[in-house]
Amino acid sequence: MKTVIILIELSTYILTAIVIIHAWRKKPYFVFVILAAIIFGFLAEYSAVSKIPQPYNYPHSLIALPGPVPLNICLGWGIIIYAAMQTAEKLKTKWWLNSLIAGFLAVIIDFAEDPPYVKMGLWEWTPPHPEAWFGILWSNYVGWFLIVVIFVFILELITRFFPTGKHVLRDAVIPFVAVIFSFAVFMGAILSYFWIINLGWNWLNESLLTMIIFTICAVPVVLNIPKMDRNNKIDWVILAVPLYIFFWALVGFFSTGLYFEKQALVIVIPFVIIISMLGYLWPSLNVICKKK
Repeated sequence: MKTVIILIELSTYILTAIVIIHAWRKKPYFVFVILAAIIFGFLAEYSAVSKIPQPYNYPHSLIALPGPVPLNICLGWGIIIYAAMQTAEKLKTKWWLNSLIAGFLAVIIDFAEDPPYVKMGLWEWTPPHPEAWFGILWSNYVGWFLIVVIFVFILELITRFFPTGKHVLRDAVIPFVAVIFSFAVFMGAILSYFWIINLGWNWLNESLLTMIIFTICAVPVVLNIPKMDRNNKIDWVILAVPLYIFFWALVGFFSTGLYFEKQALVIVIPFVIIISMLGYLWPSLNVICKKK
């Protein structure tokens, strides 16, 4: 196994521990949210890698769950969803909008990480898809988006009827109940996506359908930008999640020679990282700019 893969896996365990401590200090409920998100991530990954033929697989891991799905991949789901949720909630928008914001904050990370991580050998697509986003199927990004949007939406919906912070046992149960409903809705949504693609319409391909989905979902987010709260202190633990992933993405991008192989990424990856970090820093924009 490559040294870099071992380092990524071990450092993911450390970062997850830090994030869980951070969540506990904010509210024990958030720890259960992370654990539930980890389970949801595993279910989503297992549903993909257990297919025949596999769309992708994980050839290397120190600790593998059934599938095999590496434990650190599932932990990654947990901390990314938590970081995206926390960032969205700080903006103090409408409750249902939090899910869309969190979805975009999560999926934009994957746009930057997937090509370098594939090149490093953390996972591989079978077969490769050179016609897609630098070898990564568009359905992967739609799946990422749907997983986060659906989970956060259902979680927000449940907590509107059963507020957190009053009963520890209820706080512990709510996120896992959300996983059950979220996984069912996700499977229905992603199967609908593939059904539309397979209708055989000549004018519609995966990239166009993905663009349509993202554009429709982006409209309410963009319209609410002026109303978003930008007076929050920077939360460095939350910010560490995307920074950590981008650090390893850049390590892989340069160490594997991917910047020679796919030169467009020299522009694309920094641009995506900048947009992503702007999103995660948006709740603190006035503080950064020292505006009241």
